[in-house]
Amino acid sequence: MNKQVMNKQIRNTQIVNKKINNKKANPNMPTSFKRSPLNAAVHNALYCLLALSVATPFAASAALESAQQSPQRAESPQPAREQTERESAQQRESAQREQQQQQQATQEITIELQEPARLQALLAFAEQQLNQQREQQGASAQDIYWPAARLILNDRQEEAEAARNQVMNDLTLLAQSKPLLAESLREQIQTWRLGVQTYGAPNIYKARLDLNYNPLLQAGSYTFILPSQPEHVYVYGLTEAYGKQPFVANQTVRGYMLAQQQSNVLLDEHNPEQVTLVRTSAAHRQSPAVALPWGSHNAGGHQVQPGDMLFVGLREGSAWGLLPLGKLGHSLDKATRENIPEFAENLNQLLGYFVSDSNADTTANASSANKSAAAANTLRPEHNWGQLLRPWSINQHSSWERQNNSELAVNATLENTENRRHTYNNYGSIGLIQMPTARHAEAGAFNISYNDMNEYYRYTVSVQLFDWLEASAFYLRMPNRLYSRDPSFSGTSILTDKGFDVKVRLAKESTYFPEISVGLIDFAGTGLLSSEYIAASKAWGPFDFTLGLGFGRMGTADHFKNPFCIPSSSFCDRPSGYSGRGGTLEVGQWFRGDAGLFAGVEYQTPIDRLRLKLEFESNDYSQDRAGVTINPSTAFNFGANWQLNNAIDLSLNYERGDVLTFGINITTNFNNMAQIQLNPERPAAVLADAGQAPRSESFEEVNYQRLDRVLQIQRSYHYNEYVVEEMEFNDTSYSEASQQNAENQEALRHRVTLYTHAGRFRSPSERLDRTARALLAELPTSVQEIEIVEQASKQPIVSYTFDADAYRLQIANADPDNAPEQAWKSIERTEPTPRPTNESESWALRYEDTTGAPSWGIRPHLKQGYGSPETFMFYQLMASAFSTWQIDRNWQLHGDIGINIINNYDKFNFTVDSDQSPVPRVRTFTREYSQSDVWLENLQASYYKAITPKLHVSAYGGYLEQMFGGLGAEVLYRPLNSAFSYGVDINRVRQRDFNGRFGFRDYEVTTGFASLYYDAGQHFKWLDGGLLTLSAGQFLAGDKGLNIIFQRRFDSGVTLGAFAAFTDMSTADFGEGSFNKGFFINIPFDLFTISPSRSRVNFGWSPLTRDGGQQLQRRVQLWYTTDERSPYQNRE
Repeated sequence: MNKQVMNKQIRNTQIVNKKINNKKANPNMPTSFKRSPLNAAVHNALYCLLALSVATPFAASAALESAQQSPQRAESPQPAREQTERESAQQRESAQREQQQQQQATQEITIELQEPARLQALLAFAEQQLNQQREQQGASAQDIYWPAARLILNDRQEEAEAARNQVMNDLTLLAQSKPLLAESLREQIQTWRLGVQTYGAPNIYKARLDLNYNPLLQAGSYTFILPSQPEHVYVYGLTEAYGKQPFVANQTVRGYMLAQQQSNVLLDEHNPEQVTLVRTSAAHRQSPAVALPWGSHNAGGHQVQPGDMLFVGLREGSAWGLLPLGKLGHSLDKATRENIPEFAENLNQLLGYFVSDSNADTTANASSANKSAAAANTLRPEHNWGQLLRPWSINQHSSWERQNNSELAVNATLENTENRRHTYNNYGSIGLIQMPTARHAEAGAFNISYNDMNEYYRYTVSVQLFDWLEASAFYLRMPNRLYSRDPSFSGTSILTDKGFDVKVRLAKESTYFPEISVGLIDFAGTGLLSSEYIAASKAWGPFDFTLGLGFGRMGTADHFKNPFCIPSSSFCDRPSGYSGRGGTLEVGQWFRGDAGLFAGVEYQTPIDRLRLKLEFESNDYSQDRAGVTINPSTAFNFGANWQLNNAIDLSLNYERGDVLTFGINITTNFNNMAQIQLNPERPAAVLADAGQAPRSESFEEVNYQRLDRVLQIQRSYHYNEYVVEEMEFNDTSYSEASQQNAENQEALRHRVTLYTHAGRFRSPSERLDRTARALLAELPTSVQEIEIVEQASKQPIVSYTFDADAYRLQIANADPDNAPEQAWKSIERTEPTPRPTNESESWALRYEDTTGAPSWGIRPHLKQGYGSPETFMFYQLMASAFSTWQIDRNWQLHGDIGINIINNYDKFNFTVDSDQSPVPRVRTFTREYSQSDVWLENLQASYYKAITPKLHVSAYGGYLEQMFGGLGAEVLYRPLNSAFSYGVDINRVRQRDFNGRFGFRDYEVTTGFASLYYDAGQHFKWLDGGLLTLSAGQFLAGDKGLNIIFQRRFDSGVTLGAFAAFTDMSTADFGEGSFNKGFFINIPFDLFTISPSRSRVNFGWSPLTRDGGQQLQRRVQLWYTTDERSPYQNRE
């Protein structure tokens, strides 16, 4: 290549990227051609590439060894004595041909950058040079297979080698107990080519379109590996057939591992449940290694891609899969594990550095073990009905794992490693038909079901609160029984019962050990379906077997004596009926009385959407109280489940030999719920390498009004005030980027503090990143540190602090270890800096404390209740017109008017607890309060003050809710980032008139509580997202006791919870239900809209409304006001 052509390449690259350098340059040179970082980089790269323009595509720079293998090496394997000369010649010819194909397929280029340059420009130039090189060699052009491309940071090679050395040291210790295993791993690892690949797989097409895939490469040495599509995958680890295996299109992870298993090449210590997949094209700045299931009980449809690596790791504990707990069967003995406690972590880190293995066996010179595994791998099984005739081989010769996904998809994603799809039984729990199984769905699974069982109509709502806990609430309607014999009380309404179910997993499934769960059915109701069970489920290919033991209604078949009678005779008999007025925990009945055996199997058919079920149930229906006699002719039930789509399942069952039942299940997952958002585009990063600079060169030029408009357009913050302070540079306090910037500038460094109020985004990462980008695009480069102080009514709550220079590098994709979309994680939540006095000269922009304009709106509201004697559902649809007026930073006035649209509370016929009852009627006047078409829901004045960032107080007075008005106060102590918060509230209230206007009734009471808030998920991973609230005090009816609330927050922001109030009120005085309890769900409003919102929609449900255990409905609670102190509702 001559100099003229080379200069032309420089000019073209400069024009496309418009690189401008602010350093001094020849004034006679056109601006677009002045020396810039990119120009210098490409100039140096070109000279480097000139040396690489040789016939051998594997050639590298003089600083590195050539990656090309010598022709003699390809011929080195000698034929065995028993092989003929002809076979030997064919083998050598095949090896040489494969070597040539490999050379043509892989292009490797090393580039030395003297100054930073963008990846896209270098990739474009490298691709062009490779095409020219092929033309000069007379070879046909080949497309680069970008998923397997590599970008290696040569200057950080020591990191990769340090990881190898650490593993080698671990293997030295491992050799003391497992010498053969250690030697095998050592032989494999020492031939690996390693490299730091923080950017993942480079892709020229993505780099052209998205800055996130077009990093600024810092000065240094880089190696590009730009292959065509590989024809192999790597298999390493605890196998004799390690090295290359042929790539088979559409083959799954299980398919490759099954080939290893059938070839008997897996070592005894291998992990029979999981294998580590290493994929170059994993998201940049993330580990490319992920553990995927492949066992006969847990395999998913994860497909292998060309160039992937599968690493067979060590078996974990569980006594070879025979026990659910412990380390009895770990591949390594206890002493070895103590010597190398981080061996698995070190090995996993090393896998992230894997590039290739030039010594890996090829097809020609492969060992017999490799050839056997390769042959087995090419046999791609298919799932068909004929395999039912030979079930002993269905696990080996069926591709059932492709149908094992939780969603209807072609391939399981790497993010979803536990994806077995589950179905529900007639009672809305994961199970067979009538009987449950031990299975649990993924955490967050939410299911609404209706099942028609002829004598029963069951409505169930179930949720997988945690991966080990399933909870359900249900209504059971019996068409053959009336609610009561008194027509004046319940008319012709059929009997409706209500209750709760729960299932807890005791042990996870492993290779040989089943999943075990224990469950309670109808454990807090009137006991019509009261049962307990222990179930064990074991999957084997497309079959999922269940065996269980039932008690109560599920034990009426009485197959054998209760095994719990052996330790205690008290378990032999089961008390009948229920205590109190129902709704209590009848612990004295649990797991007592007769025991029945149940079993069943669920089969994933070759039809993706179809599951078949067969079960033997343990209920003989002799104790059912359905209003008719049920005489089953058989204990066997048959069923089919059809997955209509990813959300709806339909079931059809033939039960008891004479009944056809059907059901529908509507399922979603609270963790995965999302809504398309039409949000403004994020402010673009300022790319210094492209000659860009912030809008303002000094603080005198900053237009704060313009910046304020930008933040409002971004919907991140509003009512923004700015403080600018000079600061002394401390080289021990700030990032390396800040230190370097300070050394290169003589200007003073500054700290900017933004005092603001959260906008419409509930996600902290969204509003913080958008705000940081907007600030850095406007403020001068002398800014050293930025603090964003979030306030409530101009009172600091929490602050977010970050280093400006480091953040600039990250969002400009100039930090090799941090991706731009993860920049917000470098922002630190800290105690807020107090607001300066109004007279302080540090204010760059401050608004006077003036009375704001009132805000107003209209929102719909639905009030409902279920399962009452008068009707199955009470409802009231209404509109709420509201207005809020922030008078100053402390005082606020709020009003809310309710407007009735339609309701049926005129049917409400509560006469059990009359006015002569010893319990004041504080909540059962529902019908009376629903008679007005327009009423004053709320009118109150509120005072709020943050005494310190940790201590907050409020006071309020007025018409506090529809039924009560009065005065109250609250104090909250909430340390920063703490799992604990403490609060006290006290209220003196009087009951309001039924007409909803300004009058009051005679009843007056003092109510208040001391509360403890505990974010249990901060301390216990198995309670992630769990919040426990304990409130002790006096309720509205004067009863004293404890109110318990437990709620679970899911990734989408949806919060689901339950509450129960235990007071000194007797069950007789309370009435039906025995104590106040219920559920609630809190859903972010932006899950229903296309724009962000911090508002939330609340739905509450209580089986019965009674007067005991009732609390005042306060409009504002300080715990929610100060959520950002230790985020719960808005946690990332």
